[in-house]
Amino acid sequence: MSVLTALYSEVFDGYTIFGIVKETDADPEGLYEFQSKYFNGYPIYCDKSYAFYDALGDRKVGLDFFLNMLNPLSIFSAVCSTYQRITSKGIDGNVNKGEGFVQGGLLFFNHRGQPMAAYEEETGEDLRLQDIISAIYYVQNHYVTEQVQERQRQLENELELELQSAMTDKTVPETRPTTPDSESS
Repeated sequence: MSVLTALYSEVFDGYTIFGIVKETDADPEGLYEFQSKYFNGYPIYCDKSYAFYDALGDRKVGLDFFLNMLNPLSIFSAVCSTYQRITSKGIDGNVNKGEGFVQGGLLFFNHRGQPMAAYEEETGEDLRLQDIISAIYYVQNHYVTEQVQERQRQLENELELELQSAMTDKTVPETRPTTPDSESS
């Protein structure tokens, strides 16, 4: 998140960012290091009830992942690519603690706290930054659309009140019907 928020700081303006983890006792020192070094010091909360993970579909590493691990070449390839990816990003620490099978992701909420978009983590894959930025833009555009619609409703209500007021304030001059008798006098 620290790289993402640094690269796209203007996109993240006005957003509250926080992390959710499912366990804190597996590696408290590693969690602190993760928060301070890779998560920009944003707060991290423990989701003991798994509500966040349920909202993301309670996804676990799939059978395909394990079937690929039956092939020794796949295991070697996966370990090498993961190690290479982690070291190229300067990530250190023990990444092997915890149960490691539940997949996470990102949830994006609007200004009312309603979830608007989700980004699902894929084990062993880099975050697709463009997908994340697109989700943020979606939430922002939805918010702007809501604001425009709300302002349009306000203007329509104001216009309706003005019309009603004009109709009730309008004084109709009293007119008497003209008859042939009244014209001669």
